Parts: sequence; structure tokens; C-alpha cells
Amino acid sequence: MFTGIVQEIGIVTKRQSSRGLLTFSIRGPKTSRRSTVGSSVAVNGVCTTVAAKRGSAFRVTCMPETQKKTTVGLWQPGQRLNLEASLRLGDEVGGHFVFGHVDAVGTIKAASKRGSDVRLHIALPAALRPFAVARGSVCVDGVSLTVVQRTSDGFVVALIPHTLAATTLHSLTVGSRVNVEVDMLARYVREMLDPKL
Repeated sequence: MFTGIVQEIGIVTKRQSSRGLLTFSIRGPKTSRRSTVGSSVAVNGVCTTVAAKRGSAFRVTCMPETQKKTTVGLWQPGQRLNLEASLRLGDEVGGHFVFGHVDAVGTIKAASKRGSDVRLHIALPAALRPFAVARGSVCVDGVSLTVVQRTSDGFVVALIPHTLAATTLHSLTVGSRVNVEVDMLARYVREMLDPKL
């Protein structure tokens, strides 16, 4: 489990493909120090398992199912990714509870600046749109954010200067694809109230 508070920005140093699996070596000193082989790490919001460590880098492998539901297939050497080691008992929960189980890939439809903030309009598949609730939580590329507005095709979030500086979200442009995980608590409540959904 994670909180959506990015601990550092890592860099893909190597990508390998074999028998449908994608393996990435990622340089992230803080994450590598905090993790052991077998630890869970959120990489751009995708829950991965540390398969190996070497110095300031660690290696993760992504199954075909993960590749279908996330942006991992787009990751290339040199790419910067948001990293968060798994939550430990006693850690501060500064964002919201994030599982690292990406629900869908969203698309940036618009990006605009309002003062020092940047607003992103993100489109979602129709089935997930009911979970985009104003003032509710959402995780975008591993970053815990608050929905400021629901739209007909998704939602809008506002990025404060700290978020822009501490994550990779400042590099998103119209057409960029992002990993989106809706609030799991909201999902459970909705499905319990209407199991036919």
C-alpha cells in the first residue's frame, strides 16, 4: 500500500523484453536504500516488486496484464518516473490510500496555467468517470491529487508549485498518457450499494 506522496524521481537506465515480460532497471537512491528484494515500490503509480538491487538502482519486471492496463510499455531508458516505497506502520499518510492497482490509462486533454498553479484535464474511460468526484482523491502517475472538477469525459486536477517541482507531472502535455487509480474506498462503496455495476 502507498500514499501517493512521491519520495523521489527515478530514471530508467535499462529496458529488456523477453517472452512477453518487460524488465526495467531504475536508478533511485532513496527508494533502493529503503527497499529490499521482494519489497513493493510504486513506479508511476504501478505497484511493482523489487526483483534485484545494485547500488542506487533496482530492477522490476512487468507482466503482460500490467502492460495492457498501464503505461509501462511506453517507458524507455532515460525516462523519469515517480517513485514511492511501500507504506510502513507509523509512516505519515500525507496523501490517501493508494494500492498501485492502476484502473486505466487516462489522456491529458488540456493543460492550462492559473497563476502559479497548473490545471490538467484528464479524460477517462466511461466506466471510471463516476468515481471522479469533486474534492475526492485520485492518483495520477503515482501522485495523490484532489479532483477540483468533474467533466463529461473525466476530471480536472490542480497542481501546486511543490507538486510540479517534486514529481514528473510538470512534463505532461496534451496527448500524454497517464496511469490513473480511482479512490479505492469510493469503488468499494459504489459496488456494495449497486453490485450490478
